[in-house]
Formats: sequence, structure tokens, C-alpha cells
Amino acid sequence: MGVILRGGRVLVPARAEPAPLDVAVQDGLIQAIGADLKADDGDRVIDCSGLVVAPALVDLYTRVGEPGFEFREDLATLSAAAAAGGFVAVCSAPDSKPINDTKAVTELILSRAREVGGVEVWPLAALTEQLGDDNLSELGELAEAGAVAASTGRRWLAGGGIARRGFEYARTFDLPVMVTPYDRSVAGNGVVHESALATRLGLRGVPVAAESAALARDLELAELTGARLIATHLSSARAVGLIREAKARGVGVVGATTVHLLVLDESAVAGYDPVAKLWPPLRSGADRDALVAAVADGTIDCVFAGHDPQAVVDKDHEFDDAAPGASSIELALAVLLDLVAAGKLTLDRAIDAASGAPRRALARSQALEAGARADLCVFDPEREWTVEPARMRSRSKSTPLAGRRLRGQVRWTVAAGEVIYEAKHD
Repeated sequence: MGVILRGGRVLVPARAEPAPLDVAVQDGLIQAIGADLKADDGDRVIDCSGLVVAPALVDLYTRVGEPGFEFREDLATLSAAAAAGGFVAVCSAPDSKPINDTKAVTELILSRAREVGGVEVWPLAALTEQLGDDNLSELGELAEAGAVAASTGRRWLAGGGIARRGFEYARTFDLPVMVTPYDRSVAGNGVVHESALATRLGLRGVPVAAESAALARDLELAELTGARLIATHLSSARAVGLIREAKARGVGVVGATTVHLLVLDESAVAGYDPVAKLWPPLRSGADRDALVAAVADGTIDCVFAGHDPQAVVDKDHEFDDAAPGASSIELALAVLLDLVAAGKLTLDRAIDAASGAPRRALARSQALEAGARADLCVFDPEREWTVEPARMRSRSKSTPLAGRRLRGQVRWTVAAGEVIYEAKHD
């Protein structure tokens, strides 16, 4: 049985505006795109009038919970939340338990993801054994097992020597290196952005230099080694400038940030609410605005959810002691569409940042065209709704976006021709 998505505004490549067209799906592939396509007997016809049909999303860095942290999230709840957010694939962070530094762990993650079904999991391999500073992981075996990139996780390799060797080694296997530039020796025990507000609140600050110093080093190493660098969780205007300068001189770098950093700033922590404690910390309004502008002009290539679910037992503490992180994967597209509605991003750029760009960064490009795999997201760009944590599908419900009005909501998500999510509202 096939599926016909009827009369939606299809984000077809090389079209200036989404055009009302039909998309025919058969045997997991896009069979045709055009007007008034004929439905065969038994085909499911979905009315997409007034809706947008776009490439489904890919999350560049996701803490999926399994293995080892199922009390925060498991693959079943993660898959349900991600599908509701328009995603068909997520890249699993390497800091699972056990850490994904061996072929066996990669195979375990993939096996478990196939068992759960729905959203695909693309494992990120740990660049070093145990995400430590001493030995490189067997990246060849990890790549063969299915890892899509070599990652330092939420750690940053302070040792330039092992970082250089890791960059060179990853290039041998054509694996991009994914880093989160965050020098803990500079950050110290900071929990919020270092600023006058942090001083007034009596909270320890993390200077922008903790990010920019680490990023500058990694950009130099990428230029030296020719490694494909993906710099994630970028949080500051200074980082934007460094990425822009590196691209201008030909460094192969992809910049990525999270949806939280595009719509929130340090003022969210003014009430000491641990729900707003994120990693990296929310920075100034000027930093936020610089990030949005950088996404708009393509300096920052990718936007991901920053999905880092935390259990109530870890969040329900004084601000200093609470775990940083929030559940966000089913909210990410709506946040981007809200920025589109506000005129800060174009629709094409918003969707590309969360779909096409991460695919290109991982050398898994895929277009919305006949013959391509049918990974599609159908959404209502005008529907307004309020974020209610209790209704979220993620096991962990903590989000600093609670109560926020958003515009844009997913109606259907299609993965390899199969409808894996269908909204229940009219």
C-alpha cells in the first residue's frame, strides 16, 4: 500500500516558494512529485491542504538514554518524542554507559534501535577510549559497525597532541570529528554565563573564553590536519566570529547550535529555576541574536534540539547542584517555525538547518525528489499551541520552554515510507 500526500506546499529543491503539489510514496521511496497524482486502489491519501511537506529532520547530537541512563530516557520514549517532532534520525551521544568506544557498544545501540523501530539512531563513536585523554578508540572498527562520526561528547580534549592525532586518525576513515568546544580549566565550576547578572545572583559564571579558546584551538587543528570538523553547542557571538573567519580561509568546519540558544538568554535563570540550567549556559541577549543571524546567513550550518533529558531526582535541587539539561526534541521544529513566523529565518533555511545541513555534515545527503527515500515531515506552519510538559512524550519533562506559545506543529512524520507519527488533533 502506498501513501499520497495530497495538495501540500512541498519544499522542492530549486523552487523559490513551496508549491501545492502531491507526493506519491511507494515501497519506501518517493515515487513522484506533481499535481493531481493518481492514487491506486488501497493507497492511503492524506489531505495536506494548507500544510507544508518538507524533508524530515535529523538531530545532530542527542542524549538518547540507552544504554545506561534509561531512568532519564529510553529508546522507546525517545523515538516517540522525536517522531512527534518531525525527526526520522538522531545521532546518539557517545557518553552512554558503557561509553560507545567499541564496536560492541555501537552494535548494541543499533540492535536496540532496530528492536524499538520508528526513528533511526545513528551512533556517534567516542574519539578516545572512555572519552579520556590517553588513547584513541578503534575508529575503523567503530565506523565499520555503523558510527557516523567521532565525537568528544561533552568533554573537550585539553591535550593538543592527542586531539591532533584523533583528528588525523578520524580522517583516515572519512569520519567527521564532532567537538563541543568547552575548556573546563577556564570554565571552572561555573553554572551560568559570566556577567553582571551572574554576580548579582551570586552564581558562578562561565566566561565566553571557555568556548572561544577551545574552538580556536580545534579550528587550527582542523586546518592543520584536513579533518572535517563539526563544532556543536556553539553559544556565543565570539564563536560565530571564529567560525566565520575559519570558513573564509577554507577550513572544513560545520557550525551547530541548539534551539534553546536561539530563543532564550541568561535572563531565564534570574529566578534561580533549575529548569533553565542548561549546558552550555544560556548567554546574553546579544549572543542569542548573533546566533540567530548566523543561522540565517549560514555561518552556523546546523540547528539541533539539544535534547538532554534529566530525571526529576537530578533536577529538583538548588540551582548550583541541579543537573543541566532539558527535553526538547519534540519542540525543536516549532521553535524554528516560530523564528520563521517572526521573520528571523526563512522557511527554507530553518528546515535545511535541521535536515539537509546535518545530513551533509555526516555525508548522508538526501533530497526531496523522486527516487529518494521517503523521509518526510508534514506540518502546519500556522497552528499555535502552548508547551505543556505533562503532554510531552519524553520520559523526562523538564523544559525551560514550558508555558511558551509556539507557532507550527507536526501533523505527520514519514520514515522510509511508513507513517511513524500522526497527530491526534483535528
